[in-house]
Amino acid sequence: MAKYCTKCGIRMDDNDMVCPECGMQQGGYASPQEMQSIDGMRPQESNGKSVASLVLGIVGVIAWCLPILGLPVGVIGLIMGIQGYNRSNAKGMAMAGIVLSVWFLRLSIVLSVRIWDLRECCLTDFCDDMK
Repeated sequence: MAKYCTKCGIRMDDNDMVCPECGMQQGGYASPQEMQSIDGMRPQESNGKSVASLVLGIVGVIAWCLPILGLPVGVIGLIMGIQGYNRSNAKGMAMAGIVLSVWFLRLSIVLSVRIWDLRECCLTDFCDDMK
């Protein structure tokens, strides 16, 4: 019967009492079926939020042109990027999503301010012409 470490799952010699990989003292044998159940209990890290952040950052390339879309896309992309950076092993993808989201969120805010200023300017000119 093969012997596997109960902590890291590496295959061990039958005479090993301590795992050569992780140093865990072994109390007995773990069969391949037991190792599968141990592996099934380990939480799987998901890259979903990192991917979502990157996708939202890329969508922000287009969405910033319409501030009503650019602002929520940027904010959600930023939140997902931060959560993905803290909770997954895809830190590079999450960081790219954060950078893109921040960049296009900033552009959306600048465009919103410009539109607001233009609206104020046009309304003032229109009202002056009406007098």
